[in-house]
Amino acid sequence: MKLSSYLAQSKVLALLRTACACLINIQLLVATGAAQTNAGPTARPAHLQRSVNVGRFLDGTLQNDSYKCCALEELGLIKTIGFDHIRILVEPGQLFDFSKPAAIEGKSLDALDKIVGDCVTLRMRVILAIALDEDRFKNKLGSDDGFAGQFTSFWRTFASHYSKPQFSPALIFFEIKNEPGLNENDLTDAKWSELQANLVAVVREAAKQNTIIATGAQKSDLMGLLALPPLPVDHVIYLFHYYEPYSFTHQGETWNENYASS
Repeated sequence: MKLSSYLAQSKVLALLRTACACLINIQLLVATGAAQTNAGPTARPAHLQRSVNVGRFLDGTLQNDSYKCCALEELGLIKTIGFDHIRILVEPGQLFDFSKPAAIEGKSLDALDKIVGDCVTLRMRVILAIALDEDRFKNKLGSDDGFAGQFTSFWRTFASHYSKPQFSPALIFFEIKNEPGLNENDLTDAKWSELQANLVAVVREAAKQNTIIATGAQKSDLMGLLALPPLPVDHVIYLFHYYEPYSFTHQGETWNENYASS
């Protein structure tokens, strides 16, 4: 093996170690809508078998260079290793402005477009999962109806943008919210069910062909999913997160001293 190839693969493996704590997403397809061919939306979950989180796309309030983690060469190596899709946690950062939440533009969008566009070129599927971990978003979804409306406006524009012709709906999946209830103490099962139903309706209106990924409250735990009523739209995948045993799935993490750091 050439040294340059070895170094590149080592870089990707290091990326996988730090960015993917063996997250297991159990995904269940809701069989709704008209019958589809094997190339249609109901066949898409078969292509979501081996996933890796490539790290958060952070910009704005939480600033770092994590969006540079995914050069075309690195994405190609991830695919070669055997992953059939990636999951990008999108921290809105500069994409989101409280005064005009429907406007997404600028360097943040350009950088994310590059990653998603490269995945499309490689025919690698992408889950775009919105995370609201910035301090300005904490404890808003459960108690601030105004913010819920702003978040809805953001999702409408975001879904519309990534349903443009250059982004094939067979490759782009929309995950409404990463772990609802994380940093949201007042977000009950009932409240999240109502919010997600509204968000899903907006996403489906803006992106008619894309598959939507939904989850329950309680940080996407199984119990939150069981409390979630079915959504009245087609082509939805329901998921829950399962991390047990934490000592294995979070090995190497440094943010909790209870887990091995090496």
